[in-house]
Amino acid sequence: MTAPGPHHFAEEWLAILSRPTLEEFAQAFGAKPTLETSVLAGPIGGVQGIRDFFDATRAMYDRIEFTAEHRLELWTCLEWMGVYRGRPIAGATILMTDANGAIERIRLFHTPLDQLVEFAADLHRRLDLADLNRRSVSASSGTDITVKRPIMRASTEHARSLVKSFYDGDARGEIASFRDSLAESFELFVPAYLP
Repeated sequence: MTAPGPHHFAEEWLAILSRPTLEEFAQAFGAKPTLETSVLAGPIGGVQGIRDFFDATRAMYDRIEFTAEHRLELWTCLEWMGVYRGRPIAGATILMTDANGAIERIRLFHTPLDQLVEFAADLHRRLDLADLNRRSVSASSGTDITVKRPIMRASTEHARSLVKSFYDGDARGEIASFRDSLAESFELFVPAYLP
C-alpha cells in the first residue's frame, strides 16, 4: 500500500469530479468506464452517464469528507463520512484503473441501509433515468449492460418500512400485498454483500 500524503488520492478524485467540461472529465477515464453503486439497480456505462450521476449526487449531501485511503497498484479505496438530510451516512468509493492510470471501474457503496434506501429514492427523482436507461455500455465480455431502474409507485415510507421488514425477516405476508403497488418493470436489487 502506498500513501503519498494525507488524503492525496481523495484530492485527486475531487479534482476530477470538479473538472468543468465533459471533455476534461473524460480524460481521467478509459474507453469504456462503468460505475456500480449500491444506490442504483444496475451499472452506468460511459463518461456522460458517470458525470450525470456525480453531478446529481454532489448536490445531495449536506456535508461529505474523506476519512481514509487505501491504495494498491491499480486499486484505490476512499472511505468517506457525511450527512444526508441531517443524518449520518458513510461509504466507500473504489476506483480501479488500467496500467496507465485511466479509471475503468468505480464502485460506490453507502451505509446504513435506511439512508441508502432514502438516498436511492431521492437520486432516482433527481436523475433523468429514462435517458440513462437508453444508454448501455459494452462490457469487456462483449455483453451489453443496461441501467435498470426500480420504479416504486407506493409511498416511500411504506416502501422503506417493507425493505426494513424484509431485511429483518419479518415481511412474510407483506410481500404479496405490496407487489400490486409496483410497476411491472420493478426489480428488487439486493447487493451481494447483504446476507
